[in-house]
Amino acid sequence: MIQIVLALLILTSGLNFAYAEDVLETLRMVHKDNPTVCIFEPEPIIQERFHKDVFHSTADSVLIWGNEMTQYTGGNWYMDIKYYEYEHHADKLPTDYPECNILIVYDKINTGDYSVKETALGFTSFDFSNSGHQYSMILVFLEAFEEIPNINICIGECDFENGVDFEKNPRSLSENAVKKILLHEFGHALSIGHYVDDVEKDNNEYSMMYPSMQPFSENSLEIGQIDKEILKKIYGADGFGGLSGHSPYHYKISELVR
Repeated sequence: MIQIVLALLILTSGLNFAYAEDVLETLRMVHKDNPTVCIFEPEPIIQERFHKDVFHSTADSVLIWGNEMTQYTGGNWYMDIKYYEYEHHADKLPTDYPECNILIVYDKINTGDYSVKETALGFTSFDFSNSGHQYSMILVFLEAFEEIPNINICIGECDFENGVDFEKNPRSLSENAVKKILLHEFGHALSIGHYVDDVEKDNNEYSMMYPSMQPFSENSLEIGQIDKEILKKIYGADGFGGLSGHSPYHYKISELVR
């Protein structure tokens, strides 16, 4: 698998602002021109699953973001898609692919080998330090640990207490779950942060950018209106290449709802 460089800025949520209402964060990493999206075939152990449905879900996720934004603003939201077989990128680095602005790679399951929480189903990292090759990189896991409760009830004399403990079993994520992760992480790759909920108010708007999901339940794959509105604010209605400078760190949800 194409290597993750430790020097990359790992995506984190929550910038310690004192919010007075729900907000949608921005990451302030703006692609100057139409980004080229590069899909990297994973290592052989998960290639069968990848070619069965994950590759299609990946390409479809890119097209969904581009088509939704084109319909929403009428601007230029085209993104070229390239594909690389495993044997052509194994042991290489993102810098070996200067033509790629958004790189998408895959791993079987999150075992804590990356600088990210072990419960993460995917993450996005950035390197915008080199003006000649600025890129974001998405990693998606195809399995997750499911917690199975074990109920312990003592009958007679036992050397344990009654209670419940949880056994973690690896389980393949459904095509729906993988696509949800892809759509969410691709929002990050385009510079949208997380939806930050003011828990004291019941005024939530639907967004693809909530920081959590139920991996073993059916999830909505709809891109929210506020998700599209914030991209319009970040890049401008004319799309990629239409904005100079940086967006604010966040927008109040009330500013994004039409």
